[in-house]
Amino acid sequence: MEGGAYARLLGAWACQIARSESWVARPLHGSCPKNGRSPSPGGAAGVLGTFVHPNGFGFYLVLVSALFLGQLLFGSGRRRVVAVLGLSIALVLLVGTYTRVAWLGILLVLLVVAILRARLLLVLLPPG
Repeated sequence: MEGGAYARLLGAWACQIARSESWVARPLHGSCPKNGRSPSPGGAAGVLGTFVHPNGFGFYLVLVSALFLGQLLFGSGRRRVVAVLGLSIALVLLVGTYTRVAWLGILLVLLVVAILRARLLLVLLPPG
């Protein structure tokens, strides 16, 4: 089997568990499609974390990434190492959510940080 087949199999298995009567897996049931097909590209469900939908998890990861980015830029020593590790994990998970709005959100965060770090770029902003 190739990678996509494994992802489809894992997604189908997770939906079967979510449809069970288990109180632990019950919150996952809302993310399972009715027709047995996954709405995400490649047939794999987006990364959910403990959230019901990948969009919520994606927005959460944008906020967490912004905090780790601040620690990376302004922290020192051990905080910087933790920030690199945390930012790396958050960005990998963000890509796995298949949430395009969250991807745009992290690009906006990077743009704002770049503008604030290099105040010369503020001149390029339109007036008003």
